[in-house]
Amino acid sequence: MTDSQPTIASGAIAKLLATLPALGLDAREVCAAAAFDARVCEQIDARVPLAVLHTLWEVVETRAGRADLALMSAERYQPSDYGLVGFVAMTSPSLGDAVTQVERYMRL
Repeated sequence: MTDSQPTIASGAIAKLLATLPALGLDAREVCAAAAFDARVCEQIDARVPLAVLHTLWEVVETRAGRADLALMSAERYQPSDYGLVGFVAMTSPSLGDAVTQVERYMRL
């Protein structure tokens, strides 16, 4: 069995891009600097390599220059930004069950 590249739901990246104006950043410029085509985020069930998210964050961190960047961004995320995995987490009876389910689905 070969290792596959980890991915993330496009909604998580869309949320990051939607946060950029609050930071005074232009999403098109950030995407261009990260060599990412934001049109991927228009596909609700699309998966994006996790490395792309990391690259986007590096660009944002460099340009924003804010110590509270991760916290400010995290306040805007919702479990639904993560597609099916987020839905499974939201409907879990407890936080522990949600973490177990997320771990299980991440293998898919």
